[in-house]
Amino acid sequence: MVPQHVSAALSFVPAGLGATLNVAKPKKGQSLAIFGLGTVGLAAAAGARLSGDSRIIGVDLNPNRFEEVGSLLMVHTPEFLRQQRSLALLSLWNPKDHSEPVQEVIAEMTNGGVDRSVECTGSIQAMISAFECVHAVNPVNK
Repeated sequence: MVPQHVSAALSFVPAGLGATLNVAKPKKGQSLAIFGLGTVGLAAAAGARLSGDSRIIGVDLNPNRFEEVGSLLMVHTPEFLRQQRSLALLSLWNPKDHSEPVQEVIAEMTNGGVDRSVECTGSIQAMISAFECVHAVNPVNK
């Protein structure tokens, strides 16, 4: 029998993959912001990589997550991005490191916002930020 804490953790993986692949449905070459880099958020990042997203931006308030994520995925830090000004597979951002709201930082670094976002924390403020960091879409050209 699988211990309860293991089975609970394993259920988060399909939740993150499903949120990205079945709900956000990013297309190859698009950008995606992921709010929350726990188990669900990492699975969402894996879904974004499977979809062929060209830029994945991870947002989390816990700086320890960045070390955990860095050991699992190819990561460019904000300092590297400022120096290189190039697209990264995964950019990590802590809203506490900026005076502006994170959605404004993301809009600035992506020239208007990301194509899709996935919120994996359950925080109302994160939901608002995730919604506001997506650039405006013309419904006629979906």
